[in-house]
Amino acid sequence: MLWTVSTIKDSAENVRRFVDRNLSSGADHLLVFLDAPDDEVQQVLDDQDAVTTVVTDDDYWRGERQPVLNRRQRVNANVANTLLAVVDPQGWLFHLDGDECLELDRHLLEGLGPGTDGVRLQSAEAVSSETDDAPRDADRLFKRRLDRDELFLLVALGVLDVPDNGAFFRGHRAGKVGIRPGLDRYLHIHQATRRDSGEDLELHPMADAGVLHYESVSLAEFVRKWSAHSTSGPRTFVRKDRRKVHGAITAIQGNTRLSPGRRRELLEHVYHRWIEDDVATLAELGYARPPRTDLHRYRPRPLPDGVAEDLPRLLATLLEADKVAFLPSEQERYTRLLADASLSVEGRSGSRHGERAADGGDGPG
Repeated sequence: MLWTVSTIKDSAENVRRFVDRNLSSGADHLLVFLDAPDDEVQQVLDDQDAVTTVVTDDDYWRGERQPVLNRRQRVNANVANTLLAVVDPQGWLFHLDGDECLELDRHLLEGLGPGTDGVRLQSAEAVSSETDDAPRDADRLFKRRLDRDELFLLVALGVLDVPDNGAFFRGHRAGKVGIRPGLDRYLHIHQATRRDSGEDLELHPMADAGVLHYESVSLAEFVRKWSAHSTSGPRTFVRKDRRKVHGAITAIQGNTRLSPGRRRELLEHVYHRWIEDDVATLAELGYARPPRTDLHRYRPRPLPDGVAEDLPRLLATLLEADKVAFLPSEQERYTRLLADASLSVEGRSGSRHGERAADGGDGPG
């Protein structure tokens, strides 16, 4: 089974697109953690059999809600990893944002041996225009990483200020990782590590697979996204080449002298200055390409009988757990959590799960 885990705060329509895209692109089941209660979004998710939804409300955080978005994402990702380490340790788990979509060949992924602990997917970023000119995903163009000479050409043409992929990509370019779930490993946003040593998990590079990033595809989406970020709390890290955008937007949103209309005008100025792409030039040069339609026709597999029965029972146990224990710095608390959960899991789902949790090492590695 191929699973994804995401922490989402978005419109119902965008969430519907996210679900539809990934279920047709290789995912079998989506684990979605809502960053705040939203009845409309929850209804969209509840309508899908291939989605399990967790609302991260006060009961979920048990009085210890992490103020930093990145920390909440990592907690949620590793609730999912712990869950799947028990119910599907030979599966795959990918951590995706709500504006991302898998683009991979399931046959290639399934051809990797059990000794492969993780894989890395490269990012392709959607071009951004003031109005969304791609009515269908198949019509949209995605930017690829460029070599040095290609970047120099874009500088010569006035498309870029500096010959750097950090300036070419508006969002991240580190790609995303997938791991075989295990209690001995930790899933971050763009990497995976071993719990005991903190060392990076060895990741198999998948040259013919990636993740499509719908990063600010239009002016309206840019404004919506950054407005949502302003209410999601701080991020632990802002990439150096992205700080100018982040800083300018923070200054706009925090300036109480500005009217809502003027605030939007300044956001539009930032968008046109630093975000909008020269779509025609990128298309002419071959620096942006359409999605591979052959990789977006997947039909999800239903949960196997045992997993379908055990998933909700074990998830209920983890929802009651100490969430801080799922942070990478809290190995001692995580070990105690496993010891406590194993008793509860054994009582709910049978001794084989209790043994796995107590053993502390599911999956290869």
